[in-house]
Order: sequence, then structure tokens, then C-alpha cells
Amino acid sequence: MKTFTGRAFVSSLTDAVHQKAVGNPAAVVVCEGSFPTYETMAAMAIANQMPMTAFLYHVTEEKFEICFYTPKGEPFVLCGHATIVAAWVLHQLHPSMKNFVFKRSATAIHVSDYFIPCCISDDGEVQITMKAYPPILMDGDCVNTVVEPAGIACNDVAATYFCKYLNDFIIELKSVVALRNAQPNFAILAKQLAVRKVRGLFLTARSSDVNADYEVRIFAPHYGINEDISCGSANCSLLPLWHRLLSNGGEKAYRILCPYNNSTIEYGGWEHGSYNPFQNTIKIGGLVAAN
Repeated sequence: MKTFTGRAFVSSLTDAVHQKAVGNPAAVVVCEGSFPTYETMAAMAIANQMPMTAFLYHVTEEKFEICFYTPKGEPFVLCGHATIVAAWVLHQLHPSMKNFVFKRSATAIHVSDYFIPCCISDDGEVQITMKAYPPILMDGDCVNTVVEPAGIACNDVAATYFCKYLNDFIIELKSVVALRNAQPNFAILAKQLAVRKVRGLFLTARSSDVNADYEVRIFAPHYGINEDISCGSANCSLLPLWHRLLSNGGEKAYRILCPYNNSTIEYGGWEHGSYNPFQNTIKIGGLVAAN
């Protein structure tokens, strides 16, 4: 086994438009023939202390099996940014390969195998395709218990949503100011999310940056990830949501900004995404750099 690291959704070194983005780190463990034991993968993920560790092995031709582990050593359903880093790692190891298909085997949540096609463009951007899971409106009472621990005021909330398939809470905020200024109490938030078996809490708002359509901050303290620097799989529900909120018809491209904790001059990540309502899929992509 060999371990590699990278950061997804960084900004280009020559990009004069976007404020610098630090990108979201992930470790990628390339295995031989099969996955190691659960105990081995959990121990490696804990030792790595990355926002996510992906394990993969070659199945056939361009197909690879993949799975994910959190910094606490727990299996994780789906991680977009780690998948993007994994594709980048494979391209570094095999420069002639620009198309991959990752298979995520069936789990307690995924009732069937899950396939993630990936491609790498000539300019080096990695793009993955995932299923879309349009969220549903939630009764406000269901998420009121996480509003205060998330560091936001009730009157800043525009609407609340739930992504049933991935067990995500989404809070749409009336302004990006409230999103960027949110300072969660992670100890309380972790307890509230864990008891409800929520994968992650997403705060989102229409961006005030002329180069972005919407912004998102991601919290999963119960998995050892207080705030994720940026996130790909969150857009499985966020892209169809904003597609509807912005009243768009067919497939459209969106620019997504992850401001992270708003405490430095660097953003968390710049992402490019699109939602195809006819195929019910999303595409999410960005640049990757060595960690």
C-alpha cells in the first residue's frame, strides 16, 4: 500500500479573478488487489488525520473500487473531494489515463453499488459525476435544535431542507453575511447531529461575490470534522436546490464558493458544478494540488 495526499478545489496560481483558495486535503491509499481489514483502514485514517482518507484498488481497466474513512476512523458513505483527489493521484501515477470510474460498494445506506465517473481535462481540472438528490423542505422545528449551536440567529434562516438519501441537513440563509459570520459551538452541534444520525449540516446562501453563484459551509463535528474546508458531495443536494431557487430550466453551470471560517485571507475552495434535471445527475470539479 502507498499513501498519497492532495488538496481539492484550489485556485489556479495564475488566477487573477478568484481570491486564493487553500483547498481541501485528502489522503489516498492505493491498495494492492483488495482493501485491507476494517481495523487497518480505521487505524490509518486516524493516523493520517486528514479531513478524509480514501482507499482504492484497481479492479479492471479504468475501474477502481473506493471507500472512505473519517479522521475518527469511521466509514463514510460518500466524499466528493476525496474522490477528486483520488482521480488526480491516479493520473499522476498513470499520466495517459484521463478517465476513471470509481465503484462504491453497497452499504447499509446505499442499497446498491454506486458508480462515480471521473475525467481530467487538458487544463488539469478533475470532474466527477454523481447522482443528484434534491432535498425536501423540512419543518423548522426539526432543525431548530441545531440553529443556535450552528452560530446563526433564527431570523437569518430563509428555509430548511433535508436530503433523505445522504441524511444531510441544509439551512438556507437570507444573507451571505450570516453564513460567513456563523461561529458554531461544535461540542453541542456534534451531539445534536449524532443523535439524529445526520451526515452533515450545510449552511448555504446566495453569494455576494460576482464570481460565485452560491456559497456553502459544511459542519460534521461528530465525525471529527468541525468544519470541512470544501465539499463535493454536498452539491448532490445543493446543486438541484439552487437550480430551483435560481429558477433555471435545463442543465446549467454554477460557480460555488466555500468561504471556510472567514478568518483568513484564503477561502476554502472554488468549485465548478452543474445539475442535469433530465438525468438527475450533478457534475462537480476543480483543480487539485499536492498537499
